Amino acid sequence: CNYYRNPILYLFSFLFCRSCFELLLSVSESELPCEVWVPFLQSLQESHNTLLEFGNNNLQILVHVTQEGVWKNPILLKILSQQPVETEEVNKLIAQEGPSFLQM
Repeated sequence: CNYYRNPILYLFSFLFCRSCFELLLSVSESELPCEVWVPFLQSLQESHNTLLEFGNNNLQILVHVTQEGVWKNPILLKILSQQPVETEEVNKLIAQEGPSFLQM
């Protein structure tokens, strides 16, 4: 099954990724109780692993950001605070995170 040829799978993965990303940006880790945060991270990792089986890496940025901390990625912090960022750094981030990153 090719993920890009299945519009339903593509749409679901995009909407799921976007919703999780919005959640992570709107809530700090300290605001979520551990009994909510840990299952969320486990679910995110399981979803990412399943989507990878279909060639979909849309959740890569979320997995990466949650592992290092939502507000600790230096490139994202520079972009969000409108500081100058080297084009090469941005291109590397985009390549690493996949096409859905740009759509968010």
